[in-house]
Amino acid sequence: MEQFSPPAPLTDSQDEAAIRLLNDLDHWADRCKGHYSTKRTQPRNAFRQRVAVFVPDGYTAFAEKTVRYSFEAWARNLSSGGVSLLYPGQLKFEKAIVCLSPDQEEKRFFYVRTCRNRRVSQDFWEYGMQFEGVVEDGDSPSLD
Repeated sequence: MEQFSPPAPLTDSQDEAAIRLLNDLDHWADRCKGHYSTKRTQPRNAFRQRVAVFVPDGYTAFAEKTVRYSFEAWARNLSSGGVSLLYPGQLKFEKAIVCLSPDQEEKRFFYVRTCRNRRVSQDFWEYGMQFEGVVEDGDSPSLD
């Protein structure tokens, strides 16, 4: 049986590496525009900031009392359908809650589902998170 350990907090050096990787990924995406067909139905918008991710204990309830663990990741881009996240390591969950504005007074929480993941460097993985709804104020997890 695989031993569980929650994701580690991002370090300063990981933040710096994430920013360099975000620049590289954006540069590569700009160079490849028009060369590859895409299935996207909504345009992507640049959205670079740290976001908070809350993983529930189980997949049926998302209320605060069910949060198994939380961590921060870097957002790469955003569309009306979802958000792309970078994290240094492979994450293993299907559903979560993402706070796109953890440092702002008015926080917005969204239910998300992992729809894709890929390794983008030796240390980092990119995760495509599809929005499944807005979390009502009473069900929002607390940011410690």
